[in-house]
Amino acid sequence: GTGSLPDLRRLNRFIDQLYGAAFSVDVDQLGDRQVIHLCLELVDGRFLPDRENLLRPGVDFLHDVLRDPACEGAGFRRDYLRQEKSALKLNMAALFNDKLLYAQRRCIEVMCRGEPFGISPLGTADDFRGINPVHLLKCHQDLLACHPIDVFVCGRTAQKRDIALWEDFFDWERHPRPVAVQEP
Repeated sequence: GTGSLPDLRRLNRFIDQLYGAAFSVDVDQLGDRQVIHLCLELVDGRFLPDRENLLRPGVDFLHDVLRDPACEGAGFRRDYLRQEKSALKLNMAALFNDKLLYAQRRCIEVMCRGEPFGISPLGTADDFRGINPVHLLKCHQDLLACHPIDVFVCGRTAQKRDIALWEDFFDWERHPRPVAVQEP
C-alpha cells in the first residue's frame, strides 16, 4: 500500500482505473546482487477511446509505492509486515516442494557458502526474527538513497517528454555508492 492507497482494495481499484494495468513486484538474484523488480504495464493511450496518456499517473503511482509507502509511526505497518513475512514463508515452503528448483538452490547454497550468491533471494526464515517495521523502513530508504536504480521503458514513447517525466520521478536526494566490479 501507499499513503494515498493504503490497502489492497484501493490499490486494485486504482490499477483498474488505468484500464486494467498490471503491477507486480519481484525479487531476483543476478550474480552477487539482489534485484528488486517493480513492473507496471500500461495500455498505450492511442488504443484508448479518449487517447488518454496513462504514463504520468503510472509513474506517479510508482513514485508513491517507493517514496510514500503505507506506514504507521516511524515504520511500515505492522499488519502488512506480518502478512509479508507469512507470504515469504509460504514461498520458501513452495520452493521445497519443487524438487528441481530446491535441488538447484541447495547446490548454489553449498557451492557458494559464505558468498552473497549463496544466499537465496528470499533470505531464510531465521532472517525474519530481526526484521521490524522501523528497521525495514530505514533499510528501504537507504536502498532508495544509495543503491543503483535502473528504469526500463518499453513501447512507443515521446523520448524528451518521458525523460523529463523520469527526472521529476527522482525528486529525492540520492547519494549513490560506487558499484564495485569484480574482475573474472
